[in-house]
Amino acid sequence: MESTVSDTTRPEPTDTSSDIAWQITSLSRWVAAPVVAVLVGLLALANRYGFHRDELYFIESMDHPAWGYVDNPPLTPAIGWLSRQVFGDTLLGLRVLPAVEIAALVVVVALIARELGGDRRAQVLAAVIAATSAVFLAVGHLLTTPTFEALVTCVILLGLCRIVRTGNQRWWIGIGIAVGVGLENKYTLLLALASLAVAALFTGTWRRLLSGWTFAGAAIALVIWLPQLLWQFDHDWPQLDFARTLAEEEGGENRATLVPFQLLIVGPPLAPIVIAGLWALWRRPSWRPVRFVPVGYVVLLVVLLVTGGKGYYAAGVFGALVAAGSIATIDWVDRGSVAVRRSVLGVALVANALVGAVITLPILPERFVDGPIGDLNEDTKETIGWPAFVDQVAAAVDEESAAVRAQIVIVTSDYGTAGAIDRLGAEYGLGPAYSMHNSYPDFRQPPDRVAPVLVVGDAGANSDWFDGCQRVATIETPGDIDNEINGMAVRRCAGPAEPWPELWPKMRRLS
Repeated sequence: MESTVSDTTRPEPTDTSSDIAWQITSLSRWVAAPVVAVLVGLLALANRYGFHRDELYFIESMDHPAWGYVDNPPLTPAIGWLSRQVFGDTLLGLRVLPAVEIAALVVVVALIARELGGDRRAQVLAAVIAATSAVFLAVGHLLTTPTFEALVTCVILLGLCRIVRTGNQRWWIGIGIAVGVGLENKYTLLLALASLAVAALFTGTWRRLLSGWTFAGAAIALVIWLPQLLWQFDHDWPQLDFARTLAEEEGGENRATLVPFQLLIVGPPLAPIVIAGLWALWRRPSWRPVRFVPVGYVVLLVVLLVTGGKGYYAAGVFGALVAAGSIATIDWVDRGSVAVRRSVLGVALVANALVGAVITLPILPERFVDGPIGDLNEDTKETIGWPAFVDQVAAAVDEESAAVRAQIVIVTSDYGTAGAIDRLGAEYGLGPAYSMHNSYPDFRQPPDRVAPVLVVGDAGANSDWFDGCQRVATIETPGDIDNEINGMAVRRCAGPAEPWPELWPKMRRLS
């Protein structure tokens, strides 16, 4: 019977520069199968449906590069810009690098399994689970900030496990780079870092981790993060205002769904494997040095409960739980009726992959999205209907005279609708859109002239911001898909109630 202890016989290198290459070449060759499968699958489906509203926002952010935005650091728009430059200015081109990031995450999860002593079967199982996990598929399909955050968190956990197992403190250099780059992507990484630090203190692991190299890694992270920190300081820390607003708007719902959402990260059929990994990381004597991982995960859940953070903020830590659970699962298979238990495991893997893919990826026709699938994954609905939306906005503009069409100002309630008009409106002759949502007001403000305003969505048409407003259209999505733009009002207003330079700052909102 094959043991779950790693069967790698080559001596580990003492030269840190070759350590990563040694680890990758020590993996089972079969790990390549789920890596290639998830990459090919994500790319094959990348062109289905359409842009997500956040992607439309990031596209506009790419055209206004900065060291920061009020709601996110600059890395994700930069990744989108690079993906678009290399692979083309298309929906597929935008989504290539996010798919590559998830493929890399699958490799890192397998490396964590190898680091914990998992044999080749455990490594492959960990890779398969990561490649078919619902949340990883969902964020790998879109250009979005959680994609890179999950990858960075897994890399950090791999480095920490490597340090406590081998004592190779030079891994702090790589961890520092990962932390610095990760903080240029999303500040919620700080919650995971703080939770792991508390766990290291609680379990005594800090004695294995603390050295001069720790401070070197921290210094590297700070240097990489510094431009974003300076930008935040120069702009009065808008990220704090955004986080506060988000907690007020969504904190209650996030707290209510936090624990159930954890079962959806990998998928309910495989949740027992993750639970087994969490328990084994705490109970196994051989894993005592890495007890900080399960403790850190629990601390992170408490932090998210207190702050009202989203459940997927813990997705990166799941990489280590999946790795440990895969080792525990192989042990479970070997302890009983191997054929029966392999069959049970195989059925669970296939069921989880099928259900997860259908819920998170654009596999089914659009008409099937408005129902249980859309309820479980609202992001899917937000990729449908943008061409029809822009067409209806253009129809409202076309009702105006030629003189008015040349002067009319289009103001939208959110960055998604503004981004759709900016991306798709050129073929209809629509000018740039203006929005008061998050960083969009920094991209441009309406020209200081007296002109009619077409107000799309709840952008203050019923307030004192505009004069003489009347509803001229209601947005209808194809198939009446119940997303954020369906039923949105389009109003024609005579003009702003105040000059734009005075009115525009008052209209700005964060959400």
